[in-house]
Amino acid sequence: MTVSVAGAELFYSTRGKGPACLVLSAIGTKPYERLTPAQLSDRLMLVYVDLRGSRRSTGEATDLTFDVLADDIEAIRVDLGAERIVLLGHSILGALAIECGRRCPASVSHVVAVGTPPSGDMARLSTESASFFEEDGRLPG
Repeated sequence: MTVSVAGAELFYSTRGKGPACLVLSAIGTKPYERLTPAQLSDRLMLVYVDLRGSRRSTGEATDLTFDVLADDIEAIRVDLGAERIVLLGHSILGALAIECGRRCPASVSHVVAVGTPPSGDMARLSTESASFFEEDGRLPG
């Protein structure tokens, strides 16, 4: 399915029944669709979202701001006809889920941040993770 919003066509797919849980993706929805336990579909309507400028969604990645992405997520919520949504963000997209929850508390019931780094400073995180794997992440032997 697609929804039009301010200069972009946003792609999303759904699976299951229940409260809407938007699974945010910048790498395409297929990996998340394959890896999500099937049993979650018994309790939630999983909504896999290609964010603006990624995979099947159009729009310019250079236009991305929290305001634009929050508006995009709100447009999908409205298109679904859901009063409130759950947002699930993996890795750095957990920060987006948290920020959208903060900006839209009336329409976001829960935020799930999975493996989200403690800050959005990607240069610092890259340096720290490289250091970890050089010093502490080696396998014994």
